Amino acid sequence: MKKITILIFIVVFAGLNCFGKKDKPSPEDSVKTTQNEFISQQDDLFKVGDSSALSGEGYSIDAKFYPLQKKVEDVEDEIAELRARVIEYESRLSAPQINTDILKLIKIPQLKHEITLTNGTIVQGAIIHENADRLIVQTQIGQLTIEKGEITDIQEIAVPVANVIFEGEAIEEIYSDQRKYKGIVINDGQKRADFVRVIYKLWAEDTQLVGVDSSFVDGSQIVYSSEVISDCALQPGEVASFEIIVAIDEYENVQYFTKDVRWEYFE
Repeated sequence: MKKITILIFIVVFAGLNCFGKKDKPSPEDSVKTTQNEFISQQDDLFKVGDSSALSGEGYSIDAKFYPLQKKVEDVEDEIAELRARVIEYESRLSAPQINTDILKLIKIPQLKHEITLTNGTIVQGAIIHENADRLIVQTQIGQLTIEKGEITDIQEIAVPVANVIFEGEAIEEIYSDQRKYKGIVINDGQKRADFVRVIYKLWAEDTQLVGVDSSFVDGSQIVYSSEVISDCALQPGEVASFEIIVAIDEYENVQYFTKDVRWEYFE
């Protein structure tokens, strides 16, 4: 009886061990399981997601994670455009802005002498220093040192000026209370005359001034550096007309008149 009881206990205990015992995984199996789980997570991360997870702006159901919205060619075009803008901006900073104020500060030397050299070259400028052997001449391009042995002739250069004169006699119209004069002037000088004005004066027998007036000529239109616009300038060789009305007292006895023409120089 005791033998039967012991045998039953052994069988039950062995059965419990068989059904309750689990095989413990080896270290190699644990590493493989971890690697498989990581690869599966990566596949889930970059594969097509569902509409709820990828419904944000810039994504669609068929979009990948971190989609490329621009091509390499588009990025290169944008870089080239930015480079062109930078070059244009730098050129604007380095380019000087020339205006009339800067031009006024530039001093152009006055040409006083014309020097002829032995090789036929003519140098125009102003002699600023001279000794027994050489000359130093200030020209429009800088200072030149010229050996006297290379010089054949030195001439003084006349300063160009305007010279406005009357061309013929003016037409005179006599009225009881005024005198009207119409005529022509010409600039036979070498420089432009600005604001050319003709003046007529009327005189009595006792040399008393009884009337005077002036008028600007009908000349060329000029825009000066001060932005003033004038139409009474005369270029060299140019002709212009004028008309003057001199008012007088009807009781005055005009015996003669004098005339004059004046002008200015402006840049």
